[in-house]
Amino acid sequence: MGHRPRLTTVPTVSSNSAPRQAPALLELLGHRWMPSIIHELGGGALGFRELRRRCGSMSSSVLSQRLHELAEADLAGPDDFGSWELTESGTSIAQHLAALVEETVSR
Repeated sequence: MGHRPRLTTVPTVSSNSAPRQAPALLELLGHRWMPSIIHELGGGALGFRELRRRCGSMSSSVLSQRLHELAEADLAGPDDFGSWELTESGTSIAQHLAALVEETVSR
């Protein structure tokens, strides 16, 4: 599997530079398991084991990699207790994803 490019800017939903950041954000969201992780963290901070349990069959190495990618993009990070939580930008993305799912399911 090839190396994915690092995000060089914070992919925020409301940023004035969103058109330049959109491709990087969409690529990040397209990584396997990423929407599920963001969805689970959207409900509040979770420890690594609990997050892995909620995501089903994901390996711990994949979860670790995805959390690292979210941290690099400033969308999530560890809290003072070692659990993972979304940043303000990550929470905004989680809300948009939830609205998209709700809209799609309700049709």
